[in-house]
Amino acid sequence: MDQSNSKKLIQCLNEIAKTLQVCNTSQKLMEETIKVIQDCLFYDAVTIHIFNLEQKLQLRANFGINIQKEIEKTKTQDYDIIIDNLSEQKLFIYQNWTKRPKHNKLLPEFVKFKSVAIAPVIFKKNILGLITVGYRKKEKFSHDEMLFFENISILVSTSIGNMILQENFQKRVNELQDTIKHIRHDFANDVQSIALALELLSSAELSEDQRKYIRILNKATDSSITKITELKRLKIQHEQNVEIGIGLPIKD
Repeated sequence: MDQSNSKKLIQCLNEIAKTLQVCNTSQKLMEETIKVIQDCLFYDAVTIHIFNLEQKLQLRANFGINIQKEIEKTKTQDYDIIIDNLSEQKLFIYQNWTKRPKHNKLLPEFVKFKSVAIAPVIFKKNILGLITVGYRKKEKFSHDEMLFFENISILVSTSIGNMILQENFQKRVNELQDTIKHIRHDFANDVQSIALALELLSSAELSEDQRKYIRILNKATDSSITKITELKRLKIQHEQNVEIGIGLPIKD
């Protein structure tokens, strides 16, 4: 590859690195990565697939793919192909894509392509998905392209992994918020009912033993009200989104 194309690859890598810094969701990150590659480079198609909750590869961002015409959905996918072909460089290249029927089932979007390069999205020893580029007519990828694509996969893998981790953490926090809200509401209603019943009982004629039990229940009620106040504090504390919490904020 000539010097001008090498420079173009480096510029594209730089643009992707900048883009990854400003995306606030994993979906946005994938879409913007695809857009940068589309604007800077010359591939006929680029896709990012991520495993969904059912452990199925799901197309999340792409260009150059006519989904309605080219994708033939398959009932099963052999994901062992990914693990078996995973190299230390985190990259595997298929020049004769049309002669690989098993791989075409894995990525049916590229069924009519001549050459396809696949890089797994790896984070904390898990394969989260695949980044794939392809040529419809060109037979080979240059050495510079392979190095470039490998670096893209490392950048995007780290960013997507961290973003998904943050999104999952935020989801847990949201669930905690809802749980605290409902527990506090139900607990407050129960304590209010008990307090009302004790108030009615206090005006009745009771034996000394009965009044002793009333005093015990009143103390328990007061303690419960204190706990409700603590639950309210926790609710307010966890209402905010998860943030880094250190460093200096950049002014808009």
